[in-house]
Amino acid sequence: MAVEQPAAGNALNTPDHSIMHRVVATDASAAVKSLTVESDSSKRLGDGVTNYLELSSTGDAVFVGSAGMAYASIYVKATAATVSVDSDNPDTLVTQWGNNGESNNATADQANDKITITKKGRYLIMGSFSVSLNGGATVTLRIEGYLNGNIQAAIHSHITVSSTDINSISISGIINVGTVPWDLDIRANINSATARDLTVEDANLSIVQIGG
Repeated sequence: MAVEQPAAGNALNTPDHSIMHRVVATDASAAVKSLTVESDSSKRLGDGVTNYLELSSTGDAVFVGSAGMAYASIYVKATAATVSVDSDNPDTLVTQWGNNGESNNATADQANDKITITKKGRYLIMGSFSVSLNGGATVTLRIEGYLNGNIQAAIHSHITVSSTDINSISISGIINVGTVPWDLDIRANINSATARDLTVEDANLSIVQIGG
C-alpha cells in the first residue's frame, strides 16, 4: 500500500492539506511503517497492511491480523482423566487439559497445565469447569488460581459436591502482573482427609489483558 508523504513546502496549518499532513513522514525504503494516516483520517499502528491497530476517525479501535492485547486459553472437552484430591496435601494441580486455544503475546501450554503470561499488566482471568467426584460423602470442592506457585485470592470459588453428580463451577477475577514471565495454573482441594478422584470433564481457562 502506497503511503502519501507531505510535499516540501506544504505547511501543516494549510486547510487544503490539513488531513494529509497528519501523516508522519516515513522512509520509503523502510520494511515496516509504524504509523500511517489514511485519506479518511483513520490511523494505523503496525505494518499498516497485515498486522495493525486501526483507529477510525469516529474513535473506533479495530485489531487486524496478529495485532491486539495479550490473551491465551487452554481447554479440555469430554475427558475421563482424574486427579486425587484431599485436605491433607497442598492444592492439587488440575492436569486434565487437552488443547491449546487461541493466544497472542502469551503462551498457551496445555502440555504443562498452564498459561504463561509474558507481558506486564492487568489481566482478566476466566475459568469454567464441569467436575465430578467418585462416590463418597458430600464435600466442599475448591478451585483456585495460582501464579508462579502462589495462590491468588482474587481467583477462587467453591461448591458442594455430593455423590457422582456432574457439577459446574467457575472462577473470574482481575490480577496485576508486575513480573514476567508468570505461570498461571489451576489447583483443587476438598475439605476431607479421605482422598477422592476428581474428574474435570470439560473446562476452559482464559486470560485477557485489559490494561497496564
